[in-house]
Amino acid sequence: MELHIVRIKEAGEVEELATTSSERRALALAAAAARAGDGQIYIRWFRPSDGQRGYLNCVGGYAIVGKPW
Repeated sequence: MELHIVRIKEAGEVEELATTSSERRALALAAAAARAGDGQIYIRWFRPSDGQRGYLNCVGGYAIVGKPW
């Protein structure tokens, strides 16, 4: 599964910060980006086997609906 750490700025601009297959690394990167501020941070995931997309939320767990970090 691919995990994409993205930042959504106030103007709605989406910036991809990193991509990883490691959940532990994704969580660390998202937490660091959230502490830095400047927009809302999300971890988006994509599962190639069936094309499913969603989010890894800061409160834990994978979901179709994303919560900002």
